[in-house]
Amino acid sequence: MIKKHYPPEYLDQKFHCVRCNVYAKQFWSTLKTDYRTKSSGPIAVPVLKTKNPLRNTELPESYVVSKCDHCNEFTVWHDSKIIFPRSTSVEVPNEDLTEEIKVLYNEAATILNDSPRAAAALLRLSLQLLLKEVGGKGRNIDADIKVIVANGIDPQIQKAMDIVRVFGNNGAHPGEIQLKEDPTLVKKMFELINFIATKMITSKREIDDLFESLPEGAKEAINRRDNGAETEKSNG
Repeated sequence: MIKKHYPPEYLDQKFHCVRCNVYAKQFWSTLKTDYRTKSSGPIAVPVLKTKNPLRNTELPESYVVSKCDHCNEFTVWHDSKIIFPRSTSVEVPNEDLTEEIKVLYNEAATILNDSPRAAAALLRLSLQLLLKEVGGKGRNIDADIKVIVANGIDPQIQKAMDIVRVFGNNGAHPGEIQLKEDPTLVKKMFELINFIATKMITSKREIDDLFESLPEGAKEAINRRDNGAETEKSNG
């Protein structure tokens, strides 16, 4: 099953690293330079108190780095936001998504901070392709949702689809929802894409895999039972 994702938060002690995507402890430092030394660049000084970074007279104290205890890679923060690597604190795409959808998902993650509306539009396209994988035609999102709902799905999945559709429409054609002013709404879209994939693809695959692992005798008995039930209905 999909594990809970803990996105990077400024000065948090543990989260999913943007470098290795492992939930790991983080070591925080502030950057500092001193013109009185021969140092050619900034050095990292450990943050003494997580809620009060060291004051820095040479570089703005808003520049801070976190080092992952698992991969030993650094992430650079400025004004409480990640500026390097160019990534965001969104979940990784569900492994059961197609490569085409994963590419769109990751591209949306890369541009989220610079253009939430563009990211929303890419996620809308991701949804369009995802709906094609689960029974839609992949041409009209609204029509595909209608068909999938008619086939019977959890109402929460339908709501998730419509949220991504509406937010995505506002990304492509700005309307009442101001995604630029509230990028957290777009972050939720990433979670919803994964939620839809988990419910519509991953969960079904996992159950199918478990069923296939049953002994052949048990599966044959189930098949006879079900075929017998259908025969009784037709005779009745």
